[in-house]
Amino acid sequence: MSGAALRAGAVSVDITPSDLSRTWLAGFGLNRRATGILEPLSASVLYLSAGGHAVVLVAVDLIGLGRAWIDAIAARSTRLGGAALLCGSTHTHSGPDTLGIWGRGLFGAVPVRSGVDRAYLARLIEHVAAGIDRAIATSQPVRMRSASFDVPQRWARNDRKGGARYDGAVAAAFESDDGERVATLLNYASHPETLWDENRLVSPDFPGAFRRRTSELAGGVALYMSGPLGAMLTPDVPEGASAPQRQQYAEDLGRTLAELGEQHLAGCAPEQPETLHHASSPLVLRNRNWRFQLFRMLRILETRLRGGRVEARIHHLRVGQLELLTAPGEVVPELGLRIRERMRAPDRAIFGLCGEEVGYILEPAMFENDEYRYERTMSLGRDTAEDLLAAYDALLRA
Repeated sequence: MSGAALRAGAVSVDITPSDLSRTWLAGFGLNRRATGILEPLSASVLYLSAGGHAVVLVAVDLIGLGRAWIDAIAARSTRLGGAALLCGSTHTHSGPDTLGIWGRGLFGAVPVRSGVDRAYLARLIEHVAAGIDRAIATSQPVRMRSASFDVPQRWARNDRKGGARYDGAVAAAFESDDGERVATLLNYASHPETLWDENRLVSPDFPGAFRRRTSELAGGVALYMSGPLGAMLTPDVPEGASAPQRQQYAEDLGRTLAELGEQHLAGCAPEQPETLHHASSPLVLRNRNWRFQLFRMLRILETRLRGGRVEARIHHLRVGQLELLTAPGEVVPELGLRIRERMRAPDRAIFGLCGEEVGYILEPAMFENDEYRYERTMSLGRDTAEDLLAAYDALLRA
């Protein structure tokens, strides 16, 4: 096994805000300043290389991260070289505002000042880049296993009447010659918002519990990658649950995901891939949302808009039986099912909120359905889904 082509290195980096007086929590309403830390936030880094190609997967406990900041991470790294950087967010609703629209506001509805703490983002760039360098420097020959499975429906619901489900999860494990776990990856679709809008404590939500339980069971570094969670897949917490009950639910959900992943991985034979396929292409999306343009002009929104367009990038990765496509926002489950059909490997993952955060990516018909009136205000427009699918088709043909 010592001559295996596939190599992996993984590290976990603490990205918890150090100054809570400057930390506005993202994902619900405005004016939600952090008052404490329930659990530290992490950036999980996984380096993979084989056959002369290399990628770095990064999952950060953030609501989303704009392309400019991801480019800054890549530029700061001293070892990234020609490796592709696929940086996505878990989308926790108990982490700092990194997009700008959850800071100070009038009447709890109109943002007037960005919620971004630029000193925090500067430290984030430094720490994640250093983590990438350590992961690359410590890479070693590995074998891998991957598995697809359904998570029981009791753990998530779609809050939009008639909305689809996306219960499929994908897990992958990377192990050294002697069987020691280097890294575990999980891709699942549900908003990390278990703690809900009255919470003021910094937390990764259930992805944190997943990582802790995975480390207990198998060791190594665990990565949680958000799937097609948009509009509106959410943990099925009972209505009226108290803060302690919500915290326990997040713990139970994360532990369940870890245990299910390990159960299914245990039944898979290890692979020794000699090649890693990666391809990427630029993606230009049209912005039809006047709010985004206004917030950008007021220096509230961090997403980069140029001439009414957003410039992003999508990636395709194939290693062993695992195949992955990235999406630069919150894909709805209906669209996620269409994306998954375009892949061919046994285990197909969708890494959402990766490379940029453009908001909800809705199916065109949803723009005529009042169930999605909120999501429409947080979407580039009705063209986005079809533009994204056309870009995938071109990328997969290349």
